[in-house]
Amino acid sequence: MKRRKKRIGEKKKFSLKKRIRLCVLGLAFLALVGAAAYTVWIQPGQEKETYVYKEETVLRGDVVQGVMESGTVSLQESDIAYEVDLSEDGDGETSDSSDSADSDSSEEDGEEEEEIRYLEIEEVYVVTGQRISQGDPLFSISQESREGVLRSLQSATTEKEIALATAEAEYNTGVLEAKGTYDSSMLTANTAETALDAELTRLNEEINSLLAQVGVLELEVDRCLEELTDEDFLDSLEEAQREYEEAKETYEETDPHVVAAYTANYQSYMTAKQQYESLLSQKEEWEETITENEETILKNNEDILEKQSILEAKQTDARNTYNLNRASGDLASEIYSYTQQSLQETVDSAREEYDRALETLEALQAFVGEDGIVYANGDGLVTNIYYEAGDQLTRTGALLSYAKAEDYTVTVDVSEEDIADIEIGDSVRIEFTAYPDEVWSGTVVSVTTTKTSDYAATVSYPVEIRIEGDTERLFGGMTAEVTFVTEMVSDVLCVSRKAIVEQDGKTYVYVGSGEEKQLQEVVTGLENSTLVEIQEGLSEGDTVYIQSVTE
Repeated sequence: MKRRKKRIGEKKKFSLKKRIRLCVLGLAFLALVGAAAYTVWIQPGQEKETYVYKEETVLRGDVVQGVMESGTVSLQESDIAYEVDLSEDGDGETSDSSDSADSDSSEEDGEEEEEIRYLEIEEVYVVTGQRISQGDPLFSISQESREGVLRSLQSATTEKEIALATAEAEYNTGVLEAKGTYDSSMLTANTAETALDAELTRLNEEINSLLAQVGVLELEVDRCLEELTDEDFLDSLEEAQREYEEAKETYEETDPHVVAAYTANYQSYMTAKQQYESLLSQKEEWEETITENEETILKNNEDILEKQSILEAKQTDARNTYNLNRASGDLASEIYSYTQQSLQETVDSAREEYDRALETLEALQAFVGEDGIVYANGDGLVTNIYYEAGDQLTRTGALLSYAKAEDYTVTVDVSEEDIADIEIGDSVRIEFTAYPDEVWSGTVVSVTTTKTSDYAATVSYPVEIRIEGDTERLFGGMTAEVTFVTEMVSDVLCVSRKAIVEQDGKTYVYVGSGEEKQLQEVVTGLENSTLVEIQEGLSEGDTVYIQSVTE
């Protein structure tokens, strides 16, 4: 019995080990199967790429290459200004005249009327950021303030006009009196001056005549001297003398019985003699002219000296008499000039005050108009309003600032590598972040020659561009991309650069319908960072696809 029990125990023990082993083998088998399934079915599915496609339409447009820089829109402001200075005299004259008018009125009416010195804004019709056009109403001026200020200015202008008329009357009377005294005092002086002037004029004319004759004679002497010393003349004279002497010697040595030779030598001798004597005669004539002219010059100079002595003596005698008579005339002249100047200054001052008062009155009338409305003098975007309803215009200056359509600019910094190719007047293309599908034109209006910073890593220079065309939708501070065009093709087919696929040195795009897409070869042209020109392979309106991968 005991032995059987032992075998049963061993059998149980063996069965437990076997089960453990089977479990281990089973787990290993399951792991193997799982690994195989992952390798065969799951992993390939995970590694396979999934594509998505974005449609892109082939469009017609411009493809541009160039230097691109970023900047922001700046608005150059213009003003609607109030330029009527109601206190321009600086001494309260306008106020005083108003006080005087008010005082007279109070005496008549028995009550005081409050003085109105400044215009008052009654209503403001615009707000900052509003677009205005020429002729739009901006402000209204209260009727009470308009009438009060106009009344005060009209009173002041009338007073200045009366003061001017008074000054002019005093000027006319005073000048006439001073002129009578002056004319009487100058009569004696002028008589002496006239006699002196006549005598001096006669003597000066005689002297000038002699001087003129001397000048002509000296020129004639100079001409003759030039002729006598002329190398060509001297050479001709010397040559004629030599030929004459040689011809004479030959003639004298010729045998008279040899008629032909004697006759020929005689004729040569006579010809040479005539030529030589003609030159000698010319020389003597010049020398005689020089001698005669020098004698005449000497005589004229003596006459000149004599007349100058007479002139000086007469001048001394007449000057003494003239100076005595002139002294009283000068005194009268000074009195007349002082009187005239003093009265004229009074008139000028009164006229200036009247003109200033009238100018102020007319300027105010033009400013307030017939209806008391201030209108826009141009088109633009309102950037600042400096007055509110109820404010008084106590000083001159801007009422409102606005940016004109033609005063929108963009300033960008251009690197030193590109700045040399940019000139004032160049056209550029401008794209705004707010309007990504639109392009504006611009013109370079200034190129600053001073770099932006001494501490920057790269050297650049500010370039200012005026925005052309419709700027109504643009606002200050908008981000702009400015392209300085170096190359451009216009009105061509183009697609996004992302749609282009390059394989084996060729270019393709994805086309097709549904989920099936295939590559189609195309011929490309000019390209930039966003667009590529399509020269062949596609038509306007075709649909291509931009492929992207999702895992």
